[in-house]
Amino acid sequence: MRVSLKKTQKIKPLKKIPETDAIFDHVHHANQASDQDQKSLRLSIDSKAKVKIGNLSRGGKDRTKEPRKADDHDTEIKAIVVPFGILDVVGNALTIFFGQSHETSDFIVDCLESWWHDHAHQHPDVEELAINLDNGPSVQSHRTQFIRRMVEFSHKTGLRIVLIYYPPYHSKYNPIERCWAALENYWNGAILSTVDTAVQWAANRQWKGSAPVIHLVEKVYEKGISVGQEQHDRRHDGEREHFRSRQIKLVRMSSQERCDPPAQRNADGSRDVRRQPRDGPEKRNEQDVRVRQARGRVAGHAEKRGL
Repeated sequence: MRVSLKKTQKIKPLKKIPETDAIFDHVHHANQASDQDQKSLRLSIDSKAKVKIGNLSRGGKDRTKEPRKADDHDTEIKAIVVPFGILDVVGNALTIFFGQSHETSDFIVDCLESWWHDHAHQHPDVEELAINLDNGPSVQSHRTQFIRRMVEFSHKTGLRIVLIYYPPYHSKYNPIERCWAALENYWNGAILSTVDTAVQWAANRQWKGSAPVIHLVEKVYEKGISVGQEQHDRRHDGEREHFRSRQIKLVRMSSQERCDPPAQRNADGSRDVRRQPRDGPEKRNEQDVRVRQARGRVAGHAEKRGL
């Protein structure tokens, strides 16, 4: 029997938290509700891994008469670009922004604002954006700068924002991940010697029969920007009211499923907030006995030496 060479598939998640299935269930219902609502538009957003620009090999193959020649060491890096994509899930329309600095919360929300500015006229009846996203460091729900910018975006546009988070370690199920896989397979045999070359290769790769819209972002974004405590306190009441008005909604899991496991809850279902000892009384007693025995041995040795 002939066996062909097969590439190892990266399909096993690194971890699976206990709430994973419950989160997937909520994600499914939220996506379904958005797709069936004519006033809701579902988007999928995510950033691709940073792309190094230079005469560098990407480890792929291309149909050329002669093999491309790249540097034998990847040390001469001219630039690094950060691809960020926005996918209209139902319309299969893909937009890619190429940042040239850092992937930050401001970069992501600025791209969203730019996208809506260009596409709002195509969706005059839309009152809600349901956004599929993962738990990346720039878009996590506890990232104060990201939530602040999303609240400002909602205020500015009058849109209701629903953030639909996929479970941790399962970002591959986010629809836009398929776009990144297609792009990587398309240009992994190319030499992206300049930023313009990378942009052109991305523009030539069609998605579902249509070419993506490409934007090159010139603005430089600094890392480490967050909402200070004073600013956080000043904005807290307004943002809390914004959440109460259901303009911003986070979809991860229900409050009951988000609580601790049953072993850490009281009989009436309330949370047990008492600090649980790491070791039980038997373990602690055993440790105390070992300490006393060790001290006894030390004292015995000292007595023999006349100390």
